[in-house]
Amino acid sequence: MGNHNFQIFTKINSLKLLRVAICIALVGITTLAGSREKGELPEVIIEGEEVLELKSTKPHLEIPIEENREILESLKTEEEILLKKPSGWEKQPQDSLPELVKSAQVIIPFTHHINDEKVYIFYPLKDLQATFEEPDPKKAKELASWELIVADESGETFRKYSGRGVPPETILFDGRDKNGKVLKVGYPYSTILHYYDATGSLHTFVRNPFTISGFAHQEPEGFFISLDFKMLYRSPPILFEKNEFSDFGGELLQETSDWIKKHFFTFPINVIVYCRNKTIAEITAKEISGELARMLVRSEAEIFCQGEIAEESLERVEIIVNNR
Repeated sequence: MGNHNFQIFTKINSLKLLRVAICIALVGITTLAGSREKGELPEVIIEGEEVLELKSTKPHLEIPIEENREILESLKTEEEILLKKPSGWEKQPQDSLPELVKSAQVIIPFTHHINDEKVYIFYPLKDLQATFEEPDPKKAKELASWELIVADESGETFRKYSGRGVPPETILFDGRDKNGKVLKVGYPYSTILHYYDATGSLHTFVRNPFTISGFAHQEPEGFFISLDFKMLYRSPPILFEKNEFSDFGGELLQETSDWIKKHFFTFPINVIVYCRNKTIAEITAKEISGELARMLVRSEAEIFCQGEIAEESLERVEIIVNNR
């Protein structure tokens, strides 16, 4: 009986709660409907606090643009063609010439190893000004003096020039000493400039040595072309073997033949080799005369050759044209 009354009481309380909930719902619906009729929306308030602040910025956009890219790509092929060099051009300038012009019988104006009477040009004034500047040029013209010495490989004076005042801008060295004797080809020569300024103080300037490989000079006996014997061959000539001319030696002989073609083509020619060994001198004289005969398109019998004994400092090749 007690349980039955408790169940009835529970049901009555549930119905009361249901009624209250239905009334609250009806009131809310009525309020919302009234707000909609007036065109208003219910207020919705959201409250909160700022936690993080956005501090990043938009990066600057850079797009690299290569102007004329298409044009430059198209020019690469043309550039390769223009810069392409003929094979073998670095060996000799005349390699780019036609085969006929490259012949040893044709004058080749590309080599300048043989000096004539203008052997060397000195610049004493320029050398002096590089180390000393005269404070009083007017006074120097009266009181200063100078001398330029050309010394051989042993330090002996070969030629001397001198004068009053400041030295000249240029001095032309003709390859001879004061007695007319010619220098030795293949051996070094040095120049020393002595300058005494207006106060009597000495200033000295020494230049690097120079060497002459070939020297063309007129003598009473004929026209001489003196060549450096050591430079003609790849290695020192030896007996019973064919000696090979060096590239530089071939150029020396080519230039010698060009001198003869231009000035003394029909004149008799002598080839004399001065060497410490007479047999080697005779063999090399025959080799040189044969090479000249080929270049000059002449018979070897037309070129006289001989070998002579000489000390090492006087070893040389003399090609003599009998033009007197």
